[in-house]
Amino acid sequence: MKPFRYGSVLALFAALFLFMPQAKAACSTADLPWTTTPGALTVPATLGVGNAIPGSARTHTVKGHCDAADSGKPITACHLGEGDEIPGMPGVWRSGIEGIGIELLNSAGQPVRGRNAHCDSRSTPLGYVSSDGSGSFNVSLRMQLIKTASTTKEQTSTTVRNGIWSLGIYPDQQLGQLNAVRYGGSLALKATTCSVDPRSLVIMLGNFPVTLFTHIGSTSGWQSFNLTATCTD
Repeated sequence: MKPFRYGSVLALFAALFLFMPQAKAACSTADLPWTTTPGALTVPATLGVGNAIPGSARTHTVKGHCDAADSGKPITACHLGEGDEIPGMPGVWRSGIEGIGIELLNSAGQPVRGRNAHCDSRSTPLGYVSSDGSGSFNVSLRMQLIKTASTTKEQTSTTVRNGIWSLGIYPDQQLGQLNAVRYGGSLALKATTCSVDPRSLVIMLGNFPVTLFTHIGSTSGWQSFNLTATCTD
């Protein structure tokens, strides 16, 4: 009976193998995790809402390999921060600082949309796994701060808290064990200051007859003067 018993065991293992969930293909990279900080920035009063804050952009390249099963698949990113998306600004998230948002852009300059782990952001992918069978990938990304409202009032917080995204292959495969990029830390907001030279100026309008003013809106002749203003931004 032993041959039958051993044959039954082998048959059982074969059946388990057939019905066993297949292991997910693996991806690896030495470029994650990656963290960057905003440093000291000035938010110009003249900067329009929706524009990137000068000097805030940080770029990074992620290279690595996946199994051949992932050939040609899109590489996606999902926002993991606590902040909500800014109304009317797709892909821009609250940073924790009033009037300032944060976004992640793909290599095409598109804001990457999608929140929480395993989100579907395939419509704005970071890039693709090579379709040549090598399993390699090489994607670039940019994170930057966006002016979302007036920032003239005194700030109660100057810490960027919510700039974190996970990278992977949709729906649930990570790019390595620690698959995140993070933009965060203290932001030193510098005030915009201006100086004027000269600090006082007297404009001599000269002599002119009152007969020049024949109707409402009449003016005297133009007088030119020079004034130099220098601002920190």
